[in-house]
Amino acid sequence: MAPQLHDHEDEFVVFGCAEHHGFHAGVMDSVNDVAGINLTFAHISYNFWPDGESGSFIDCPEEIEGKHVIIFTTPVNDKLELQLRDLVCACKWQYGAKSVSVVMTFMRYRRQDRPEKNHEITRLRWFLHGLKAWGVDHLIVCDPHNLKNTQQYCTEAGVELHVCMPTKLFANRVDRTIKTLRTEGAKVVGYAPDFGSIARVLAFAIEINTIVVATPKERLNGDTVNIDAAFDQVEYLAQIHAEFGEDAPITCDQTELEGAHVFMLDDELSTGGTAASVSALARKAGAASVRFIATHPVCSPGWKNVLRIYREAEERPFDQVFLGTTRPRGLDQTTYEGSTGGRVERVDITPTFAHELIKLMADLAGK
Repeated sequence: MAPQLHDHEDEFVVFGCAEHHGFHAGVMDSVNDVAGINLTFAHISYNFWPDGESGSFIDCPEEIEGKHVIIFTTPVNDKLELQLRDLVCACKWQYGAKSVSVVMTFMRYRRQDRPEKNHEITRLRWFLHGLKAWGVDHLIVCDPHNLKNTQQYCTEAGVELHVCMPTKLFANRVDRTIKTLRTEGAKVVGYAPDFGSIARVLAFAIEINTIVVATPKERLNGDTVNIDAAFDQVEYLAQIHAEFGEDAPITCDQTELEGAHVFMLDDELSTGGTAASVSALARKAGAASVRFIATHPVCSPGWKNVLRIYREAEERPFDQVFLGTTRPRGLDQTTYEGSTGGRVERVDITPTFAHELIKLMADLAGK
């Protein structure tokens, strides 16, 4: 694969947008190292007219015609979404790019994805249709909230979806901890408190060779949840096996949590309230420890207080928290403001994006 990309390096133009530039650069550094190429970011000159309209421009428009354009973006607000729109439209419709691929390290509108909620605008659907109208041909995302709906809407719009998952990265990160626990004779399990989390936790459990304890949750109010006391274990397990296969290492027996060291996984951490509430359920069932892993650090205001990360260890809902690096922690915060002095552990997600991007570039090369 690497020699193929080396032979076609001049067919690509890459842009790394401003909002999470260090992460974008890290992905491209990994791509260059693995593929043996030396692609650098084309420059975007950000500017505004006196009336507030965007006046940004591309320094090298003459280099785009007939090329495959790759655009990195982390659109966490309206301003960044509009910058993405301008850049895609300009490359595709004004400067004649052969194709436009967007590497969206964090998906906007990811949770506004359910068409059955008629009172709620299905913004994810229209956002993906909008990407196609702007000129996007390929979209790389990581650990989407609802893969099924995201894929459906991309298919409708005519955008080719490429999904990367950080499961192996997380498993590798906790490998030493798990080995230590098992050496001491401890039991390690994954915990999926609702049906939507099973696929993510199951993939992780398979990586670390353990089982998943799955239960359906009921939301009492806000972030407070409880296990549905009326759920039928046999019926729920049959539903799980119908979706994930009879051989899936899953049980609905909550007694498996007793004395176990529990790992919870989610696509994102926002307020932290639901995660903390679920941790309390695991501890009530007798868990010896609870660790939480999330790909996207949304980190809404107050999240550090909810997770009580500055309290003594025994007062925190989690023994360890691991967060990915797909976006800045919080909105309009500096990297330092989002940091915790190491109380929340950082897991670099650049390798999984690099792997998926190399595959896509190898497919586009020569076309």
